[in-house]
Amino acid sequence: MLEQNLQNVNDTIHELNAKIEELNNMISSNKNGIYKMFGEENPVEVEENVRRQLETARKNVEERTASLHNAEKVLGAVSAQYAQVSEELKRLEEEKLRMSTEIDTWISAFNQEHSSVRFNELVEIFKSDYDWNSMRNELKKVENEYSLACDRMKAAQAELNSWQSVPNTRTELWKPVEAYLLT
Repeated sequence: MLEQNLQNVNDTIHELNAKIEELNNMISSNKNGIYKMFGEENPVEVEENVRRQLETARKNVEERTASLHNAEKVLGAVSAQYAQVSEELKRLEEEKLRMSTEIDTWISAFNQEHSSVRFNELVEIFKSDYDWNSMRNELKKVENEYSLACDRMKAAQAELNSWQSVPNTRTELWKPVEAYLLT
């Protein structure tokens, strides 16, 4: 029995030595990892360096967060403007469609009473660089002159009619002049 106990103690010693060897290897490995991670710096310096980096990172996060909030505000404003512009564009498209329908109706009515006009012809006329206001002014001037000429013609016609309505007055007045001229 003693031998057995001695054998058990020896086995336990061998097991413990193997475990100690394994733990020493792990410690050595961990030391190498720590050395790779921190180099020859002392832990207090490493901690201070990590704190500075952490503080810089926090400041960067705060700045980026503020920038993000500002960008979100700008995005909200731009989105609202985009919605307004979209609504206005929709309204203008509807107005354009309504006006186009109105013009088509007017052209149809006009074409029934006059020589045919097409929408494309109107577009070309509106694109023209011609000074339509000058033409309108010239047309008004000509219409006024025509109206004045018509009034003068009517007055002259009335004068002629009044002279023609007087019997022999002309002939009577011209007889002495004719007699003189014939002598």
